[in-house]
Amino acid sequence: MDNHLDNGQSFLDQMAASALDQAQPDDHEAFIAELAALPLVEYEQRRGEAAKQIRVRTATLDKMVKGQRPVADDGAGNAVLFPEVTPWALPVDGGELLDDLSALIGRYLVAPKHADHAMALWIVFTHAIDAAEVAPILMLKSAEKRCGKTTALSLIQRLSYRALPAANITAPALFRSIEAWAPTLLIDEADMFLKDSPELNGIINSGHTRPTAFVIRTVGEDFEPRKFSTWGAKAIASIGGQSTTLHDRSIIIELRRKLPGESAEKLRHADRRGFERITQRIVRFAKDNQDRFGAHRPNIPDVLNDRAADNWEFLLAIADVAGGRWPELARQAAIALSGAADDAKSVGQELLEDIREIFDHKRVDRISTGQLLEALCADDEKSWAAFNRGKPMTAKQLAKRLHEFKIISRTVRIGHTTPKGYMLSDFDDAFARYVAATAHSPATTAQAVPTPGLSVAVAPQLAATQNAAATLERLPLLGCGGVAEEPPVLEEEAEEADEWL
Repeated sequence: MDNHLDNGQSFLDQMAASALDQAQPDDHEAFIAELAALPLVEYEQRRGEAAKQIRVRTATLDKMVKGQRPVADDGAGNAVLFPEVTPWALPVDGGELLDDLSALIGRYLVAPKHADHAMALWIVFTHAIDAAEVAPILMLKSAEKRCGKTTALSLIQRLSYRALPAANITAPALFRSIEAWAPTLLIDEADMFLKDSPELNGIINSGHTRPTAFVIRTVGEDFEPRKFSTWGAKAIASIGGQSTTLHDRSIIIELRRKLPGESAEKLRHADRRGFERITQRIVRFAKDNQDRFGAHRPNIPDVLNDRAADNWEFLLAIADVAGGRWPELARQAAIALSGAADDAKSVGQELLEDIREIFDHKRVDRISTGQLLEALCADDEKSWAAFNRGKPMTAKQLAKRLHEFKIISRTVRIGHTTPKGYMLSDFDDAFARYVAATAHSPATTAQAVPTPGLSVAVAPQLAATQNAAATLERLPLLGCGGVAEEPPVLEEEAEEADEWL
């Protein structure tokens, strides 16, 4: 090899050039090592020709070289390390373990009733997630700061499988972290960034069920499509709520600031060895019973809706396998935390609930669009009075929202007028599917009255008021247009419906 340094070329550069010229298939390992030793700029200049020489794509060569490069302390963050936990030496009684775990949580966190039970089950779930098909999000939310969210996440961090805390995370970092480490992801301060990131919300949502827990992204200069996993346990702490889709996939624990008479021990003063010992017991219990968790089909309380039932199924299986008082405790926790009507309703659900309340209050079986809008916007505390950029909801906006539920306005007979409006019967399917049965009293479907000339709502009102004059209205003569219970959709209505799509 020529020892002369032409134009200031370094000895290392010459060595690499020589390797490029002489590399043979059986010299690949040494060849890659030579490339990995080059400065990044020089490697970038040579990578194309080097890839051709050993007949690989540049993206493949980049990976091979990256694997040979030493890790430099370049200020670009720290490597993520997860300590190995040695399982407890003896078999573990699940009921006693969960008792001790919930008691430990209660020592350091002031939380609502059953929150410690839910957290204990969820922590065990993180160690047995390989047997689960649904990964419920644990959402810790509060109305204000200093309510214990960070303490709760710190407790979970000390006890969960491969806990990875993050006060902020981007969408690519999230799925790449999951693909690389399969961690339990602990997201704090979510109110600062998560709600305004549809991409991040979508990725987290995708990880709720194992079959859907993937995103597709292109990588490398060749834009090769690759599949990245989003499957894993996730806990999110936030002031205020998040998107309705995240709420729907979550077990929600509402944390509140301590009262003067409430107290908890400081977590920073906790005995680290105590946490290590109970973590070892969790690992042993999860390892010994993982197959039983996955095979068990627990009885689920009827008050849980379908998504809540999915969220709790694996946790209830853990409780049933653990035995003792935990099968009952777990179901009490499920009902207390997820059995009530969801307060994070969609706009459509809120609209349907308010419309049903209006029909119930007015005791009618039909209403004009104008009357419905007036009733919706009468309550300043509801969103409809400012729905249209600070102004009341319009007829077109109402129609567009209702069209999503296959509800289309029609010409209705009200007294001597035939305005556009809605029949109560048009809402039957939507009410049954999207409005909680306990939200209001069942809507009274007005019955036809055999007495000629009276409105269809007279009979129930007479029974309630014993005052016929209060509700009597003259009905039009038979044969007048617009009085059929199920009139055909008019051509102008169909055209309007098309505009709403």
